[in-house]
Amino acid sequence: MESPCPDLMQSTSGAFGSMKRILFQPFDIAKWFVLGFSAWLAHLMESGGSFSSGNYQESWDSGSSQEDQQAIETFTEWIGENTGLVIAIASGVLIVLLATYVVLAWVRSRGKFMLLDNVVHNRCQVKQPWSEFKKEGNSLFRWALLLTAVFLGAMVIVASLSGSYVYETIKESSWTAQSVTTMVVIGVVVLIITLVWAYIHMLLEHFVVPLMYRDRCTGTEAWKKFLPLHRAALGWFVLYALWLFVLGLGFGVLILLLGLGTCCIGFVLMAIPYIGAVILLPATVFFRCLGPDYLRQFGAQYDALSIAVPVPELEQATVTHGGLGEGPE
Repeated sequence: MESPCPDLMQSTSGAFGSMKRILFQPFDIAKWFVLGFSAWLAHLMESGGSFSSGNYQESWDSGSSQEDQQAIETFTEWIGENTGLVIAIASGVLIVLLATYVVLAWVRSRGKFMLLDNVVHNRCQVKQPWSEFKKEGNSLFRWALLLTAVFLGAMVIVASLSGSYVYETIKESSWTAQSVTTMVVIGVVVLIITLVWAYIHMLLEHFVVPLMYRDRCTGTEAWKKFLPLHRAALGWFVLYALWLFVLGLGFGVLILLLGLGTCCIGFVLMAIPYIGAVILLPATVFFRCLGPDYLRQFGAQYDALSIAVPVPELEQATVTHGGLGEGPE
């Protein structure tokens, strides 16, 4: 199939204009806090919320006292004597962590449609989009779990095949030309797996989710619609991914300047989950608009910004502005 040549700069300008229209024309702090809530839900566990120094390193030989070594040995002996208890505790903690992750991933999937609906219609609602996009949110949740499981499975396979070799090489410091080459190959394999997973996740977030929203369909149906376009315009989507990386770097620099310019007060505020989502709302809305704005250039059948999504009459009063696209609200 033939596809038009999309314009990245046009989409970037359009997303920036949509962000200004939603958040600053006019500026409404109450709207920011409600929209920030949906943005917070949409990005649970996706953005870093802690700022650790990461530079604390201490040599065991130079910094460990005899008492520390004795305590470690005692603790190791206790673990050996209570292996069953340790395994039970570790298993319980793992189950709790997995259950927490699954619940938050489910909430996040619903939140993504809540955020997208609010952005498309330039409004701030919680209850209506949360319930309206239940089917789509649950489908996205299953796809997100599948992608995560595949990624972790691939990493486990790599670790099981190379973990002992890497450990022994580092422990024995047996660095030869062969060992260095092997370590480089292992690193490249891990990098490729990570990049492929990140690219697929980007396609899901920026293009498949808008199609699910537009056509009110499942993730599988949206992928079936998107993949032929992706095959026909592979280079354009790879270019989009590279441009997204550049924009992400620029955004990171702005965050750094904001934090340093406020004597690190900005870092502290952005580390607070909900407050951080409100502060970073301009970037969140911009990136949420960027993918759909780019996708719409491939044809009206891919346009998620100009659709009319039915709004119950009782909640019409909460719609304060028109939609982003050209279609009626």
